[in-house]
Amino acid sequence: MKRTIVIILLLSSVFLLSCDNKKDENEPEEKLRYFEFTVLELDESYNFYAASSDIELLNNIDVELSIPFKDRAHHINGMVDSGNGGYNKDFDWHFIPNQWELTQVSIELCDGYPANLEGRTPYNSCPWTSKLLEEVFL
Repeated sequence: MKRTIVIILLLSSVFLLSCDNKKDENEPEEKLRYFEFTVLELDESYNFYAASSDIELLNNIDVELSIPFKDRAHHINGMVDSGNGGYNKDFDWHFIPNQWELTQVSIELCDGYPANLEGRTPYNSCPWTSKLLEEVFL
């Protein structure tokens, strides 16, 4: 009897361990929200878009958007990849969804202007003069 219980427990353990935690392909992904950023470059400004569904980042973005534009102190920092991602229409690059953050400090190595990213992907970008402008609905 004890042997049967041990075998059942072992088989149950093997079964449970063999189950994966992957998301079902039929389940909808978290919905992306889109945001417009502006970058000041000398006398010009450039606008670009980034997307995220990361809850913590979205909470940080909501806080940043509650601050008057002139007082916003965070810039975008994250990985960009080639192609416009379907939403960054003015450029041939886009910030990879959920692979960027808002930050107050970044190393100078990743600072730059949107026009400088053309053909330089994948790349970590952190334009210091970028500011979150608004949420957009694409």
